[in-house]
Amino acid sequence: MKLEPILFSQKRDLFLLILPGHLAMLLLLFATKLDFSFMLTVIIFFTMIIVDTGHVYTTFIRLFKEKLLGEDKRKIYKFVVIYSALSVGILSFDGALFWKIALYATFFHYIKQNIGFLKIYDAIAGIGRKESSIFLYLFQLVGIISIHFLPDAKLNYYSANDLFGFPSDELFSLVRFFYLFVFILWGLFCISNLSKKSISFSSAFFVTSHACLFAYPFLFNYSLEFLLLPIIISHGVPYFFLISKSVRLKMSDKYRAGSLMLVLIVALLLGMGEDLFESNLVSYIGKDYSFAEILLNTLFLFPLFLHFFIDSFLWKRNSYNRKNIIFSSYD
Repeated sequence: MKLEPILFSQKRDLFLLILPGHLAMLLLLFATKLDFSFMLTVIIFFTMIIVDTGHVYTTFIRLFKEKLLGEDKRKIYKFVVIYSALSVGILSFDGALFWKIALYATFFHYIKQNIGFLKIYDAIAGIGRKESSIFLYLFQLVGIISIHFLPDAKLNYYSANDLFGFPSDELFSLVRFFYLFVFILWGLFCISNLSKKSISFSSAFFVTSHACLFAYPFLFNYSLEFLLLPIIISHGVPYFFLISKSVRLKMSDKYRAGSLMLVLIVALLLGMGEDLFESNLVSYIGKDYSFAEILLNTLFLFPLFLHFFIDSFLWKRNSYNRKNIIFSSYD
């Protein structure tokens, strides 16, 4: 059994695409147990500013290097009009709802990227079953749903309370039991189908990896940090390397070695820039915004939703752009 490489070599893909979230969990446990406040601060800065915020802007590097949406650039223009109208309308009606939509759109985007990577593994191996995608959907959805039943079901990701929380110890215990049940079913499914060679080891390993990420908070003292930080790392770090390869394929040999550095610099500078914009110009409090606040909030989340929109084409079932990145070689 071996892990088929997607972007680079087998070992590099293991550490760059699959293990980042687990390594983040180990660092988080280490920093928390030993009360290393400085290390915890560094982990949070790297996760929230560079990975979470910064990876959004690396999408736009590709706008200058390749045809993301074929010849029909009108799709972007339509998106700008529709997003602006909806954003202004929702913020005028209920400001709190706007931030909730942003959070749940982020969850959806995260799920779609992982399903996209799973489809790539299936395509490379030439085998796969739709049940693998169903299990991956279940692991992610149940993990996300579990947050809503925490006693202090409040997620201050954007505003003071982005979640539709339903605090309940009984429901949380039920979800935890259901997650264990699905995990056992997945294990039996893997044993049966790996022996029949109807799924690849890579697909099984990828799904199991993400199943474990959502299981960590159930095993340890549940906190949102133990759930969200590793998930953000597992989402953003592989995306950095995907974009790096995409950009590198379009560069001349002379500049290819700097493709990852370019991606990280863009993520750092624009991530910090957005953080400054957010700290000084964005208002989360209250339902009633002035017209100026509505425009600023709309502008603030525009890069995020444009990132979601562009990547929706990347993770489509028959994405030409994704195939061009994955199945091309520059080595």
